[in-house]
Amino acid sequence: MKKERIVRRSRAEIEVRLRQGLDDSDWDRVAALSDEDIERLALEENAELGIPDDWYRDAIPVIPEEKESVTLILDRGVVDYFKNKGDSYTSMMNAVLRDYVQRQIENNGVAGRE
Repeated sequence: MKKERIVRRSRAEIEVRLRQGLDDSDWDRVAALSDEDIERLALEENAELGIPDDWYRDAIPVIPEEKESVTLILDRGVVDYFKNKGDSYTSMMNAVLRDYVQRQIENNGVAGRE
């Protein structure tokens, strides 16, 4: 796979480009790929990124929980840190909090106030 052909964009960037008619993907090339080609290319990309071929064996399926809208007052530095990570910064904040809660449950055996 030619490295110079790989362009990574966020979902928001892709949506803007599609609305502007700037889809520069080579869909004919993609359609011409066999299942074997796709599998080979995926494995090559995983190798380039240092992802083991059997990464999925230890993966844990997660069914997203229903979200609840809340209002928080946070330190500006905390908000700036997550905003600088990208458009989905609130999802990232949620992931950090979810991980914290899971670790508390694992270490203390209970959720909630101690």
